[in-house]
Amino acid sequence: MQTKKESAFLKEVRESSGLASERILTSPADCASYAFDASFGTHLPDAVFQPRSKEEVASVLKLANKHRVPVYPRGQGTSLSGGPLPVHGGVVLDCSRWDGTLEIDADDMVAVVSPGVLTAAINEKAGELGLMYPPDPSSAHVSTIGGNLAENAGGPRG
Repeated sequence: MQTKKESAFLKEVRESSGLASERILTSPADCASYAFDASFGTHLPDAVFQPRSKEEVASVLKLANKHRVPVYPRGQGTSLSGGPLPVHGGVVLDCSRWDGTLEIDADDMVAVVSPGVLTAAINEKAGELGLMYPPDPSSAHVSTIGGNLAENAGGPRG
């Protein structure tokens, strides 16, 4: 982060967001792989945060709003549209490591999942219960449900 405003934002994130220091990436080398997806552009973020809870996300978003820093949510980066690219600078919110919840209620036909859960894992779990998860993006074995929903990705199975 380069400006005083961005430095104040980063300092506040480090001090009060709840994010562990190893999940706050700021070096150009660490941020480089978040500068692109499977689409057209390359845009280096100022920082990358890797939340693992809704509390961490809420804290980062409140601070980003306070400091007027753009935030770009991201899954695994398999997007073909450029949606998760930080085209106006700011931070990437990498939700791919937030993968702790995958629960399916077969009676209610409802899945509760963390945004970093792989799309294929949802279908596998559903299959164990005699169900299926119908969307089938071509990247299902590497794409996350959070990224799929954010980018409206998916395709018909079959």
